[in-house]
Amino acid sequence: MPSSAAAKQTMPVVDSAWAALWAAVLQPAASPNGANDWNCKPTKERPRPVILLHGTYANMSANFSNFALPLKRQGYCVFARNYGSYPYGLGVFPAIKGLASIRSSSRELRDYVNRVLRETGAKQVDLVGYSQGGLVARAYLKWDGGTNPADPSQNKVNQLIGLASANQGGTAWGLTDWVRWFQKWKQVRDIWGPSSVDLTEGSPFLRDVNAGSQTEPGVKYTMIAAGLDQISVPYSKSFLTPGPDASVKNILVQDGCPRDLSDHFTLPFSKRTHGLVLKALDPSYPDAKIPCNLHLPL
Repeated sequence: MPSSAAAKQTMPVVDSAWAALWAAVLQPAASPNGANDWNCKPTKERPRPVILLHGTYANMSANFSNFALPLKRQGYCVFARNYGSYPYGLGVFPAIKGLASIRSSSRELRDYVNRVLRETGAKQVDLVGYSQGGLVARAYLKWDGGTNPADPSQNKVNQLIGLASANQGGTAWGLTDWVRWFQKWKQVRDIWGPSSVDLTEGSPFLRDVNAGSQTEPGVKYTMIAAGLDQISVPYSKSFLTPGPDASVKNILVQDGCPRDLSDHFTLPFSKRTHGLVLKALDPSYPDAKIPCNLHLPL
């Protein structure tokens, strides 16, 4: 059974984005509470493990410190890992991940999904990708083995749930042109990492991943957006258009709950977001259990 010192570290449950960030800095290899129990086996009621994918300049515990445990309590086998290490710039800090190119991170995800399937005995997984994590998942589905276009029944992924995923690119508070100008210098790219180029609106990566169909056959997609998103502006850039043999449900977290003021950075910490994810994973999850609480932006 796989084990490591890093896998044995577990973060406390932290409900604040800022507090989770600082806790993750102190324990950069720690797993979110409720994730990475390699003894967990899927059940008939919960046949698919759930894999959590963090965002840019973060790590699994910084984004999911209070996210994995609610899933585990509902009977899911939950897994998460840090991806996208980069040896330059911000990447020299152990807690900062998600800097490598998205195509490179997609291959990391391929290997991790294969490991989860092998160790749990499951046939498929469900993916939850926050911010860049949603695009890493889409790259994996499109290019690196997450789906089988010739026979979608053999797909390794059943569903992708995106949280504030920059599916049409980030606009960086409306400063896209300035970002592109600065990215001309290798020294700048090395500081911020190749993923910052991939995520910029209009990048070659985004043109490629959105070319043809934005979805893959046989996969269910749920895209949850934050109305106050500062990165994907307007928030509808987090949404997807379904292609052949795929279903897409686009959800604004504030719909029916104006008290939830989640922005890009706090969306994963919202209890309403947790409820919407549980509903996407299991349509029988009661609507009455999806809370509507005051949740502040960063």
